[in-house]
Amino acid sequence: MDQIDALNKAVDYIETHLADDIDMARPARIAGCAPGSFARLFSLLAGLPLGEYIRRRRLTRAGYEVRSADARVLDIALRWGYDSADAFTRAFARQHGATPTQVRRDGAPLHPFLPLSFHLTAKGAKDMVFAVENKPEMALCGMWTEMSCAPEARFAREHELWAAECEDLPGRVSACGIPGVWFGVYHNGRYAVARNACDAARDDTQIAVIPAGKYAVFTSENGGFAGEILPKMREEIFQKALGDAGYAPVSDLEIEVYHLFSRGEKEKRYYEYWVPVALNVTSS
Repeated sequence: MDQIDALNKAVDYIETHLADDIDMARPARIAGCAPGSFARLFSLLAGLPLGEYIRRRRLTRAGYEVRSADARVLDIALRWGYDSADAFTRAFARQHGATPTQVRRDGAPLHPFLPLSFHLTAKGAKDMVFAVENKPEMALCGMWTEMSCAPEARFAREHELWAAECEDLPGRVSACGIPGVWFGVYHNGRYAVARNACDAARDDTQIAVIPAGKYAVFTSENGGFAGEILPKMREEIFQKALGDAGYAPVSDLEIEVYHLFSRGEKEKRYYEYWVPVALNVTSS
């Protein structure tokens, strides 16, 4: 087993024992290091101390329990290593930007810290704003395009469609020229660039109905190019974030939400990714 594989197995051990009082000699042995060397190597490759990684992962798992379980906040605090509800609430609010009560009662979003894995560089362990929301049915106007391909090829094709939307064609509403909220809807091998208001100047608009239901909603930070950010978001969501939160997708519907601003305010743009979900009973 090479060093990278050994490090990943050590991280897997930590993930499996997050709720325990971890003896750091165990993952260090798995990584083939002394405990001090393991902690230094982890910090060097991951960009944060091992103890900080464990703290953030525990608060992430605690956040999922606050949102989906009926247990008392004190019981959740004790499970994840805090001696009092007050200490837990302070640490929880620092990471998630909301108290446990606000998450449970008001549906405030979480800021999960995803599991880390090592490749030639560390991958994962990124902050991502995450919420589970009950969405009403929504009718969008756009135009469907066949897109039965792997996600990697799909995003390249999506970029072409968005570029076409930005062409200054007579009578066409441009996604580049008008600030506001735009949608990219993928469903059953088709993709639509859409808005929640129909454009009377176009005769090719069609209705895309987004069904009511429970959606996992992930939000990016401000700024950046959608063609780079959204594929990375999707990879994190489907490879780590959903499973880590105990949810599973219930259909192949995926919704990209583009919050666009004028050319002079591009730094304000941000994106959301919606996935219809249900609690994964096999993960509990």
